[in-house]
Amino acid sequence: MTDYKVFKYQYFNERGKSINKYFYIKYKTKFLWWTYWKTLKHTECGMGDCYKTRTTFKTVNKATEFIQNVLCKGNLIEKSKETEIKIVNCK
Repeated sequence: MTDYKVFKYQYFNERGKSINKYFYIKYKTKFLWWTYWKTLKHTECGMGDCYKTRTTFKTVNKATEFIQNVLCKGNLIEKSKETEIKIVNCK
């Protein structure tokens, strides 16, 4: 079972006013014998280029719902799935 953490990001301008706030998710992952926290990202494409960017949420509740309804249930994200539906034989 993977562990998840919700983080709050805020940017304050030169006058100390918060002008950007969002929440994001980190999940525990393992590489060889090391365990570390990795930011949940998704692919965005535009102008013929694709790049990975942090997946953000407007509220803590939205981030928590995403963890419970998608990640904890093992739903696919950023993956594809093919299923054979029917075989047709020519006679």
